[in-house]
Amino acid sequence: MDEVSKPMATPSGSPRRAFPQSGISRGTLSRSRAFTLLEMLIVLAIAIVLFSFIAPAVTSISQGNALTRGGQNITDTLLLAVEEAMTRNRAMEVRLIRIPSDSGESLAYRGVQVWGAKESSGTFTSLTPIMRLPRGVVIAESLLLSPLLQSPNALSGKVAVNGVERDYTAFVILANGSLKGGQPAQSYLTVLLEKDAGTDSAPSNYFSIYLNPATGKVRTFRP
Repeated sequence: MDEVSKPMATPSGSPRRAFPQSGISRGTLSRSRAFTLLEMLIVLAIAIVLFSFIAPAVTSISQGNALTRGGQNITDTLLLAVEEAMTRNRAMEVRLIRIPSDSGESLAYRGVQVWGAKESSGTFTSLTPIMRLPRGVVIAESLLLSPLLQSPNALSGKVAVNGVERDYTAFVILANGSLKGGQPAQSYLTVLLEKDAGTDSAPSNYFSIYLNPATGKVRTFRP
């Protein structure tokens, strides 16, 4: 009969259990943990450096997309005004409204709205709600970039925006789709980023909209 090994007794009399040696010392484990932490710090430093290069590109793309949306909003509004004028056989008024920024610090042309003439009285009533341009996007006020705002036939007045009277500049689309008193060289607007609004020359990033004064057709240009 094979002998059964008995656990070794300790001086106190309790059996001592024999554990296999793993071959990993405490020093090795500490060095392993320290090396892993060092790796994490290196990866974090690399990520920060990469982000510093990527962030400006992401911001530029985001601003470009907002500018495109803003330009397309104005374009769609002009097309709607022309279509409604010809369909209803009555004049339409496109109002560009000066609205403050989200912080309330500066006024700029940030809103657009279509008003239609009533058949009986000829007075105008709102046809669409006020459409606000994306944050950071405005219509240029410079004569060189948006001469339509300062054309001789441009109208001006005030309209309520969130209970506050705001200034607007408007132009009229006649029942045949043409621009009232429009001149070919003065029938365009430029949408740009608010940070570029103080210049009289076209910035590197902008959206131009041309309204043919005779036909009402809209063309756009985006560099």
